[in-house]
Amino acid sequence: MTLVGDFNAHLDNLPDHFPEGHAAMLSRFPELGTTRLGQYKGRANTAGRCLRDIALETPLISTTGMGKGDNGQPTFFGYNPPFNPSRTEHILMSTALFMCCKQISVLHEFDSADHRPLLCHFSCQRSLPHIDLRLPGQIVRRGKGKHMVWRSEHKAAFVTHMLENETVLQSFRDSVRNQEHQS
Repeated sequence: MTLVGDFNAHLDNLPDHFPEGHAAMLSRFPELGTTRLGQYKGRANTAGRCLRDIALETPLISTTGMGKGDNGQPTFFGYNPPFNPSRTEHILMSTALFMCCKQISVLHEFDSADHRPLLCHFSCQRSLPHIDLRLPGQIVRRGKGKHMVWRSEHKAAFVTHMLENETVLQSFRDSVRNQEHQS
């Protein structure tokens, strides 16, 4: 499971205080018990405390400032000077995904908004039964529920964005190359 978004949450750099039920996770990932990397405000805001509580009360890991390329880099820059960069976008993920997570970075080339998106690369060496790696065109609908669906009417904008953004294009090429090696 992964939870990603613009939470407008400001975290502090204090170590998370995990309850006893997280001992196995902390022994597997000792970096989670350390101070967050990055520069943060003096204390977390309400949204930041809520986000931290979600991570502490569920089996989700907050990746912000916990390495793998995530050094707490700012994601919010604003439109008008003076700029006061801060980190408002965050990723929480399950331990299975955190093990597969190779790199988290900020897409600084995406400058059409005052926030920059986070890019997360995964490399799963073993099959994870609860993760669907199929492309949207390979998904067959069965039953009711919410599904992510490829919207073909947006393909021109999607392709244009990919072709004009070298970082996204290289990520796509790397993904295709990695998929070919796994076949």
